[in-house]
Amino acid sequence: MQANHWQRLWLAYLILALCLALTVTAYAYVKTNITQLAEQRFENATRTLCETIEGQLQRYIDTLNSTRGFLEASDDVSREEWRTYTRSIDLRENYPGIKGVGLAVRVDPANLAEHERSVRSEGFADYRVKPAGPRDVYFPILLLEPFDERNQRAFGYDMFAEPVRQAAMRRAAEFNTPAATTAVTLVQETTEDRQWGFLVYLPTYRRGMPLNTPEERFAAVRGFVYSPYRMGDLVRGALGERLEPLPLHFHIFDHDDPAKGTLVFDSDGHTDDGDDERPPMTRRHRVHIADRNWTIQTWPTPNLLANSEQNLPWLVLTVGMLMSWLIFGLSWLQIRGRMASDLAAEKIARSERAARDSELRYRRKIEQSPLAVLTALPTGEPLMVNRSFEELWGIGIDDLRGSNMFDHPLVEQLGLRQQLQSVVRGQTVQIGPLFIAGGKVPSGASYRERWVRSVVHPILDEQNVVKEIVVISEDFTGRKAVEEALRQAKEQAEAANRAKDQFLAVLSHELRNPLAPVLAMVSLLKEHDLTEEQQHDAIETIRRNVELEARLIDDLLDITRITRGKLTLDFQPADAHELLRHAIEICTPDISGKNIRLAAHLEATAHHLRADPARLQQVFWNIIKNAVKFTPDGGRITVRTRDDAQNNLVISVEDNGIGIAPEKLSRIFDAFEQADRSITQRFGGLGLGLAICKALTEAHHGTISAASSGLGHGTIFTLTFPTIAARTAAQQQPANGAKIAARPRAGLRVLLVEDQADARRAMALLLAKLGYEVRAAENAATALAMTREWPYDVLLSDVGLPDESGIELVRKIRAIRDVPSIALTGLGMESDIQAALAAGFDEHLTKPVQLSKLESAIATLAARRK
Repeated sequence: MQANHWQRLWLAYLILALCLALTVTAYAYVKTNITQLAEQRFENATRTLCETIEGQLQRYIDTLNSTRGFLEASDDVSREEWRTYTRSIDLRENYPGIKGVGLAVRVDPANLAEHERSVRSEGFADYRVKPAGPRDVYFPILLLEPFDERNQRAFGYDMFAEPVRQAAMRRAAEFNTPAATTAVTLVQETTEDRQWGFLVYLPTYRRGMPLNTPEERFAAVRGFVYSPYRMGDLVRGALGERLEPLPLHFHIFDHDDPAKGTLVFDSDGHTDDGDDERPPMTRRHRVHIADRNWTIQTWPTPNLLANSEQNLPWLVLTVGMLMSWLIFGLSWLQIRGRMASDLAAEKIARSERAARDSELRYRRKIEQSPLAVLTALPTGEPLMVNRSFEELWGIGIDDLRGSNMFDHPLVEQLGLRQQLQSVVRGQTVQIGPLFIAGGKVPSGASYRERWVRSVVHPILDEQNVVKEIVVISEDFTGRKAVEEALRQAKEQAEAANRAKDQFLAVLSHELRNPLAPVLAMVSLLKEHDLTEEQQHDAIETIRRNVELEARLIDDLLDITRITRGKLTLDFQPADAHELLRHAIEICTPDISGKNIRLAAHLEATAHHLRADPARLQQVFWNIIKNAVKFTPDGGRITVRTRDDAQNNLVISVEDNGIGIAPEKLSRIFDAFEQADRSITQRFGGLGLGLAICKALTEAHHGTISAASSGLGHGTIFTLTFPTIAARTAAQQQPANGAKIAARPRAGLRVLLVEDQADARRAMALLLAKLGYEVRAAENAATALAMTREWPYDVLLSDVGLPDESGIELVRKIRAIRDVPSIALTGLGMESDIQAALAAGFDEHLTKPVQLSKLESAIATLAARRK
């Protein structure tokens, strides 16, 4: 016992150790947070500095653009008009840091003397172009406001005579863009408060002169609108009163690499604190000034870290140490006091412990039981409930005290009064399973619906008299839920299986349909002598149905790529009106065949998009093809474009066809969906076209929707796309000649590798008819032998060969010699294309391939080799 008391004293030391550990932890935590707070303040200040300076510079450049607009609005601007304009924009008030807005005019050597006489005649008797000396062209400063003492020093200065200024002026002229110099000493500088400066130029051009090339633009330059800036004045003007409170130092360099640039501004007033004294929190940020990148390098001031509540960690440490020792002292005194009282209480505790342990074990088993347990006297007075009972019914023992269980509303609601009376008579009663609807008890607590079964058991004394009633209930709602979930899962699986069977049936029907007329026409051509017209019709029928089969397969591949997220697009500027016209042209035979009247009202002014032209034309073709498909003979289709309020392109395709029932509209863009099974039976198709249209439209950041007044009232499909400026589209559009491959030269040698005999024979015959010299190989081994013996120009190979894959074949051929190669295969998934290109194929074409695509691919590769 004495040893146990001394062990308690060690508890005080343990408490002390824990308190000290917590104190040290709190100190480290607070110190870390203070440091993070300082870093966050520094980052915010750095971001504010960079955004403010870059934003102010952009405002200045915008002012130059406005000034150029003012200048180009008139053929001749007088000095007074220039002064009035610059006063109207109030440079000193609205654009602090800018030293003025000026105009440097172009003067050819032949006109130099006349230029100087003209300016002197305005009252500037001492005016001359400086520096003196012969040059190819002069750009003296003619107008500069405000025309104060500093700016008068620059009057007549030929900026094109100085290399740094000349380089910026040439960039501005040749690329028609604002251009900035690196750091220079302005002509306006005096001996007092000297600062680095820079200039920004914006060219103005003579009207009517060509501006297509850099040389033409420089030759057409009329002059330059420009602004000189003193770096210190610019920064102080941009930041204003925010400069001094900023908790950081910063340097500005006139290059994106400080090591290669000039330090043009130091926030410390052109003093260097030394890199060794700076904290490691130095940051570099790039800012864009006209066409140049400058660098702002920042590091925190000492007072940022010193003022960031640095004393708080030490305060936490000091208070924690004091509290730790105080708690230790109190614990020590309390333990010593309890040592005496515990010795006296120990004897009493021993006598009570045995009886209490027995009762506790009993109650603990009941309390820990997952079954809900209630004990009560035979009179109905409740004795105890366990936690599971409270969770099951929302009733605790405090809610039951003072009540009689036989009259309790819960017993009444569950209809258990008669069963409880049977238990009082000594009988064990089983109740359930019962489904209990949710409800509330008088205390206000609610219980949810559940499945329950119960056993009510009497506890008898030595005289077989009931002394207690025990009610044990089991909630097996979860088990029931699992059974229900399994039932629903089975039904869903069966429904999915039926949907799969239905889709496979439709797929089989749609893939077989085009084959029937093909086989019929082949048999007709083989077994009967047909007229030339009948032969043409038969061949046309074969071509049309083979193309239909290919489109069905392409749709399946497209929807697979879309669902797997493997769809790739080649974005470039595109004219939506041109793509719409192409789509209509493709559908013209079908439109004419049904005598449909198609009206195209392409009225949008903004109709250039950033898009994949082939995929976008696929969307237009699908929508127009659908309209033709579901419009009766002699019907009407209207294609219309317009601009909306957000300058988006809105395209609508309206028909007077069969229409769509309102309840079906929400599902028509789902894969494998058509509005009605009768439509599938009547018109055919897999129901993939609109799903592909929706995916491709959304990939172009557009929207697509359908509207219909009901069956028999036609349908309107509406597409909306964001546009780009026509000028941007024209600048980015590749030359027309880059799109069209030259027709291949006759006599080009082609090695065809194809294991399928019919395909090999047909393709070899087709290539030979096109003027190629063709040799065919049925496997990879034969192809390798021909490669060593015959110097062919282009390899055209299948991927699935009998002895080894075309992937391995092209790798081996590449090891022998470099020859352009095309993979011609039925494998068209994105992974197949990437694998072929990675192996060494230059092009991948999917069977059946259009003749025009094959010719174009061969011609392109042959031209590249040539």
